[in-house]
Amino acid sequence: MPNHIHVLIRTRKESELNQLEKISTYKNIELYISKQFSNLFSSYTQAFNKVNQRRGNLFISNFQRKIVDNEIYLDNLIFYIHNNPVHHNFVSEIEDWKYSSYQIYIFDQDTFLEKEFVNNLFSNKNNFIEFHQNKQEFDKISQLIIE
Repeated sequence: MPNHIHVLIRTRKESELNQLEKISTYKNIELYISKQFSNLFSSYTQAFNKVNQRRGNLFISNFQRKIVDNEIYLDNLIFYIHNNPVHHNFVSEIEDWKYSSYQIYIFDQDTFLEKEFVNNLFSNKNNFIEFHQNKQEFDKISQLIIE
C-alpha cells in the first residue's frame, strides 16, 4: 500500500525463542520481536535516505501488532491483507497488486514464505484462490480483523 504495509509473521515457539541469547536482555518476547522490527524499519529508512540523499523519518508511528491465536482469524487475516489493495481501489483484481504475496501462493515460485503451511490452512491452492475471490466478504472480515 502506498501509505502503510501489512506483514504477517509466524514466530518460533516460545520455548525456542527463550533459548536465544539475545532474548534474555529483554523483559519479554514481545519486546524482542518489536525491537527486531524496529531494527528492520530503521535500516530500511537509513538505506532509503542514503539512496535518495535525504534525512529524517519515513514512518509516522510505531507499528501495530496483534496475536493470532486461532485458525479462523488467521484465514481471515490472510484474506484481509491480500484484498486490502482491491478494497482501497489501487487495483481491481487481487492478483494485479504486484507487492503482494498472493501471487507467490498461487504460482509455483521459489520463496522463503511458508506456502505449504498457508495452502494447508485452506486445504489446497484452489480453495485458497476461491476464498480470496469473495470480495463481498471484505467488510465483514475487516470488522473481525480491526476489532
